[in-house]
Amino acid sequence: MALKTALYDLHAASSATFIEFCGYMLPVSYKGLNIPASVLHTRAAASLFDVSHMGQLRIHGKDREAFIERISVANMKAVKNDSGTLSVMLREDNAGILDDTIITKRADVIEMVVNAGCKVQDIAHIKEQVSKFKGDVQLEVREGQSLVALQGPFAHRYLKPILESATGAPALEKVSFLQSFITTIPRLDKNARITVSRLGYTGEDGFEISVPDKFVNQFCQMLLDAKLQDTSAKVEWAGLGARDVLRLEAGLCLMGHDMNPEINPWEANLGWLIGKRRRQEKGFLGDAVLFGEQAQPKQIRVGLVVDGMPAREGAVILGEGNGKITSGCPSPCAKLNIAMGYVDTKQAVAGTKLKVQVRNKELDAVVTEMPFVPTRYYRAPKE
Repeated sequence: MALKTALYDLHAASSATFIEFCGYMLPVSYKGLNIPASVLHTRAAASLFDVSHMGQLRIHGKDREAFIERISVANMKAVKNDSGTLSVMLREDNAGILDDTIITKRADVIEMVVNAGCKVQDIAHIKEQVSKFKGDVQLEVREGQSLVALQGPFAHRYLKPILESATGAPALEKVSFLQSFITTIPRLDKNARITVSRLGYTGEDGFEISVPDKFVNQFCQMLLDAKLQDTSAKVEWAGLGARDVLRLEAGLCLMGHDMNPEINPWEANLGWLIGKRRRQEKGFLGDAVLFGEQAQPKQIRVGLVVDGMPAREGAVILGEGNGKITSGCPSPCAKLNIAMGYVDTKQAVAGTKLKVQVRNKELDAVVTEMPFVPTRYYRAPKE
């Protein structure tokens, strides 16, 4: 039986259409706002996403940074307190991607958010590595916590008034992309501690906010009721359908589709996640394979624009080695049929013309630089 998030009843009251996804009943869309309209609203104003199905973890112990550098390619020495980094965990035997994760460093703990589809396997993997690690480290799986994402150019304007009475919350104008803070909102409850991180998977400015289950409905309703003086645009719910289009427009991978445990970071075009120090010092699971000759990619992930009709996941990219589409949809913002897929490394150059087989038709396609829609991550002005 599928699980429900703490926000299920609020989604139902908003006329959500649900599907089962990663073991949860989650909203895919909402009555009165179809997926393309929801995408456009997110890019123009702000939308609220329930991502409570994701896994929220904490790593404790004095050797936690060394442990994170063992199980991921992250350079924790370069991450400041209350800041985060996108990273990947790799298989030891083939350097394939087990999962991508946001890792946030605090003064006394390290926090991780992992994908719902990999959550059970990730937890088992990390527990195994804890048992093998020679140092002081403990894993905590956070329970009773919801996670919501407020995304769009107006996100900070809707959130700011709610935080005005928050205890110790910094001005949002001073919080940059990937930075984070923990605060208490008396309007909810004097004990309602929430974590606000300036990030998201849409390419827009926005926030992912971890809220205790018992306060999350009230918190989300505050956002949905928020009004701005200079626009009639309100925060609208958005579901999995819009989220998938938004992340593809932003050129962002989806675990289990654009990357998986048989694909290494070079092939997924994610080598930039491995910084200079980690390449030199190594010390992470899969490093021996990743820097060996056997890891050199024969195919690589690229962006594609397809003529005629959308090329969905599984469509064959014709040519040397025959690649495959891993994600594809019409883009409401770019007004193009966009896709990601794997092609021979010789063809992985922007401007390369290819053919994609869709419904027994050979469609013209061209390798295109990503993102397909410009990203708008926020950088605070330097003081």
